[in-house]
Amino acid sequence: MPPVLFCRRAVHRLRRIGYRDPESGNRREFMTNHFRIISKTIAGLYKEGRQIEIVFREMTRCSVFAG
Repeated sequence: MPPVLFCRRAVHRLRRIGYRDPESGNRREFMTNHFRIISKTIAGLYKEGRQIEIVFREMTRCSVFAG
């Protein structure tokens, strides 16, 4: 039975995914509400999203968006 997250107005079923990155060897765990997508795909999506966050952080740090 998947973990359940109780919110004030709703109950959400969650799935925990464990993934070891073959490049770095680091183990990551993700929480998702997608049950039909395989874990490797979800881990890849999180990894790509993380790379986008890093790029935007660097851009703001270097004042690219400064007016």
